[in-house]
Amino acid sequence: MYESDEFSAAVCKVVEPNAAFLVFLAGKMVCSDIVDEETLKKMVTEFYSKLVKTKAVEQALK
Repeated sequence: MYESDEFSAAVCKVVEPNAAFLVFLAGKMVCSDIVDEETLKKMVTEFYSKLVKTKAVEQALK
């Protein structure tokens, strides 16, 4: 059974390449269904950029 209090994450699905991101309130993010590290880095960078652009998150200091 799904318990939203214990597992509160926004689920974002990407069509190409087929992937899913789980974004948690604590600031953690999980990406699934990516098979190689290069694609993973690209997808995480693109997804994070979209989150910053839509002001869903603040840009982290580098």
